[in-house]
Amino acid sequence: MISVTKDDMAESAGLKSEPKQQRSRLSQAKVVTAARKLMAENGYDGFTLQQVSAESGVSIGSIYGRFTGKDELAHFVHRTLLDEMDAAHEKLISDPAWAGMPLQRMVPLLFDRIAEIFRANAPLLRAFMIRAINDPVISETGSKSYWQFVERIVALLMTRADQLQSENPDQIFRYCLMSSYSTYGNFLGLGSTRGEIDQMSWDWLKLETNCMLLAYLATHGMQSVQN
Repeated sequence: MISVTKDDMAESAGLKSEPKQQRSRLSQAKVVTAARKLMAENGYDGFTLQQVSAESGVSIGSIYGRFTGKDELAHFVHRTLLDEMDAAHEKLISDPAWAGMPLQRMVPLLFDRIAEIFRANAPLLRAFMIRAINDPVISETGSKSYWQFVERIVALLMTRADQLQSENPDQIFRYCLMSSYSTYGNFLGLGSTRGEIDQMSWDWLKLETNCMLLAYLATHGMQSVQN
């Protein structure tokens, strides 16, 4: 007697069964998407694997088949987030529009786009920054990613170092980035407080931050260009 499998029946009907590996990837993607949504809304302490299961439609058993628990899932989501931000920053840094652009014109455009990447990822970043206080893996991974980002942006700005009158242009550019990032973070409520979202406009904050950066760079001899 010849046994007929479910896959054989599917093929005889002109269909192909979905590869198990592909189904596994789809299930994992659903779990990660659900975890991201729940963490962005409720923070690390405000979500459970049961909620992830309900949100994703993936069973608890299947989730535990991929992750040892909530912490490992959170670490995976964190790494995915940082990889996405790294890709966005790389696209920003490699933009051919910067070629030949004077520092005075470059700074507002560059920092505006940095701010928007930050804002787009703020809900999840906030959850992880709070969690990092008690999670050394998230703390170390996040810190490493941040300083790599700083070095890459400073390296881009250093291509305009000759447009400043300073012996330490790298420190000046580093201060610009760190101070602006801190301002954006405070507004977006990254940390233990909500920030100033209800007190001022995001566009106004970006504009004022750019004005302060340009004024600061002018004190260090930034070359002025005509509009």
